[in-house]
Amino acid sequence: MILRKQGKIINCASIAAHSGFSSLAYNGEFASTIDFLNDGCIDARPLITGRIKLADIVSKGFEELVNHKDQNIKIIVSPN
Repeated sequence: MILRKQGKIINCASIAAHSGFSSLAYNGEFASTIDFLNDGCIDARPLITGRIKLADIVSKGFEELVNHKDQNIKIIVSPN
């Protein structure tokens, strides 16, 4: 993922006991982490357990994370 300076990442999470939608936006809190990722010091690929399109966010995103918690860490959602 590439993020422009002062860009925002939206993190959506689902917990089995709760329903609904929430998002968080970060602005500068993770500058060191983003630098480490950018420099190749941290390899995030093992943490990404899936890539899906926005249209599939319910069936292949939220439901996948709720029903298979032990098999998923992060699923990347692409808008197209």
